[in-house]
Amino acid sequence: MMYFEKVMEEFPHSDKNLEVSKRIAELQDSSKKPAYYEPNKMLLFPNTTPSK
Repeated sequence: MMYFEKVMEEFPHSDKNLEVSKRIAELQDSSKKPAYYEPNKMLLFPNTTPSK
């Protein structure tokens, strides 16, 4: 969040500011759940069976 705000401050006329401001809004929206990352265990432990 801090980096997105810094981009907005330092580059106020950038064409990427719309994307950055959308991302800031997503991060501030408490109703949205953050994406959950589940590591691929087969890459970490090659001899394990895939989880379902």
